Amino acid sequence: MTVDQRNAVGDSQYIDYGVTPVWVRFDVYTPGATAPSQTLFGQVHDASNWSSTGLGTAQVAPAGPLANGVYEVVAAIVASNTSPLGNSSTYLASDLLRVYLTSAPITSNYGAGAGFINPDSTSNTGTRNGYFGFLLRPGKTPTGTVAYTYRISMDVGGGNVRDVDIEVTSTSVATLNLHTGGGGGTVAATGKFSVRYLDAITGADYTAFDFAGGSYQLNATDGGSAADKYQIVLKRPDGTAFHSSSSTQIVIAGGAITVKS
Repeated sequence: MTVDQRNAVGDSQYIDYGVTPVWVRFDVYTPGATAPSQTLFGQVHDASNWSSTGLGTAQVAPAGPLANGVYEVVAAIVASNTSPLGNSSTYLASDLLRVYLTSAPITSNYGAGAGFINPDSTSNTGTRNGYFGFLLRPGKTPTGTVAYTYRISMDVGGGNVRDVDIEVTSTSVATLNLHTGGGGGTVAATGKFSVRYLDAITGADYTAFDFAGGSYQLNATDGGSAADKYQIVLKRPDGTAFHSSSSTQIVIAGGAITVKS
């Protein structure tokens, strides 16, 4: 993880992480879960170009190999390597970073991906990234997980405007089509999802906005030697539009998509 402390309207003196300890807490979740399956801490160190950029880096390794699946990783700057979520560093603070990673099998017959697109069609704050993760396997009953998160600034009640992460997690896979060719392939999947509205700083769930029973349509392309592309379209339980990551599949800004069949 890269920590960027540059702020055009803030203090121009960089924190030297070699002198001032700053930590990043990494919580690893099953998508949609309320408690992490792993919590890891990484100390921030000066990047090689720190003197001109102020950048820092932190990295961790999981306690062991990750089983095949999709994982939601929430990163937060904290005071020490034992700090609970919300105990921010005295010297540096930031919003939570909520991303996905996917551990995929080495065998064939699956579609998998993790990364982000930019911009998400309705994200209106921060980087405007839309973060995705999925692992899907065909069968008489297809199985897998589809997850997507984007951030908006919204009134959470009483005129209280907050940055909120809209966390979408599949609850079923109804149909799945995988196709390979030309060194790449395509994924098309449908199913049901639930959604949570999570505060971008505290992680608190604004449950009044949450719902389940929505429908998703995922379309993704493994470009092979060309670019990978992604799109997810979401509908409410009554069939009306809820969200579309983009109007059509767009080239991902980071990460990778792999299709094997």
